[in-house]
Amino acid sequence: MIYIPPNTVHQHFNADPGRPVRLISAINRIYEKFGLNDLEQLEDAPEYRPGVLLTGTMVAQLIKAGIGQPA
Repeated sequence: MIYIPPNTVHQHFNADPGRPVRLISAINRIYEKFGLNDLEQLEDAPEYRPGVLLTGTMVAQLIKAGIGQPA
């Protein structure tokens, strides 16, 4: 588990391409009640390809292949 303080900028890295990371994010409901549940993506991941809609099959293939190299 990783604790990320509210209202901070952070970035996630996976140092081992052979072992994909699954990140689960949660927010305390009190922040949502007061409108502080925003999530802003400042930068796309290097392997992001615009216009490609990932299906479950594609995700399974990426995981099996070790995600691959950035596009």
